[in-house]
Amino acid sequence: RDWRACDPRPDVLHLHWLSNHVRFEDFPRKWLYARKLAFDLGLVRRAGGGVVWTVHNAISHEARFPALETSLHRRVARRADQVIVHSESALAEVGHSHGLDPAKTRVIPHGHYRSVYPGPVERAEARRALGLESARRVYLFLGLLRPYKGLEELFAAWRAVQDKPEMAETWLVIAGKAIDPDYGQKIGAAATGLKRVRADVGFVPENRLPVYFGAADAVVLPFQRILTSGSLLLAMSYGVPVVAPHLPLVTEVLGDAARFAYPPDTGGALAEALREVAEADVTSVRAATVRRTDAFGWDAIGRRTLEVYEEAAAAGRKRRRSAATRSAPAKPRRR
Repeated sequence: RDWRACDPRPDVLHLHWLSNHVRFEDFPRKWLYARKLAFDLGLVRRAGGGVVWTVHNAISHEARFPALETSLHRRVARRADQVIVHSESALAEVGHSHGLDPAKTRVIPHGHYRSVYPGPVERAEARRALGLESARRVYLFLGLLRPYKGLEELFAAWRAVQDKPEMAETWLVIAGKAIDPDYGQKIGAAATGLKRVRADVGFVPENRLPVYFGAADAVVLPFQRILTSGSLLLAMSYGVPVVAPHLPLVTEVLGDAARFAYPPDTGGALAEALREVAEADVTSVRAATVRRTDAFGWDAIGRRTLEVYEEAAAAGRKRRRSAATRSAPAKPRRR
């Protein structure tokens, strides 16, 4: 069809990360672009487009102006025809703070990555590729290196257990890119002071993911706070047991595969979880992880997301019809 004949107005606009629209570090420009985003959404609505927003974070993890972000989130929530959160725990956390309307808020899980990335490399081959042929257990942290992800806590826990007899021939592998180069250097330097820690600080290409996950006995995600986690679903997609704090999201997503969840506010709990992995039969936890990941298939998620789009588009069409009715010239009265 000739593109010039297409209606330029969107049926649905789906927003994800609001931080992409207000990237500036100074308050005046961040405030100005927050206002601009809210204004632009108003234009979309007046043009008859439906607005959908998926809430990924309560606020940005390194937010400098949290009050401004919360205000923006509430504005976007008011302008959205449909809002998606990925878990019941997320809804409980941000429902009030973001002013979410229960009538237009839907809980739709984050889907798995099984069909997105290649399957894992066989364990022996993966460990050879990483130079870990003699490892009895391999713990993996993979993802962006950011302060809120608890790497310092992980290093402290590893230091506490690295000389324990049950931790003999165990390795910790850190793989990921640091957004802040100085923080990346800090993590690399901290890793060099520990025993049996490999730190691959840098971008991890997709074709290396099967190697890292193929080598791992457990993925460690020591989050300090989290609303939604792609890293958690990525580890589950490879069938790798997860060590993570006993937070509402973690236990909701892992279900009966949360064998190695630990109390986040208890001193030494992460170190104890690392020791538990070293002594446990991880085969059964792998099986539970695979079964649990089945619940996050994209067929059902896609159908539910389509329903959200249809409802948002219907709301947009209703506004368009109402605007057309209001702008239509009044019929002259008959005398």
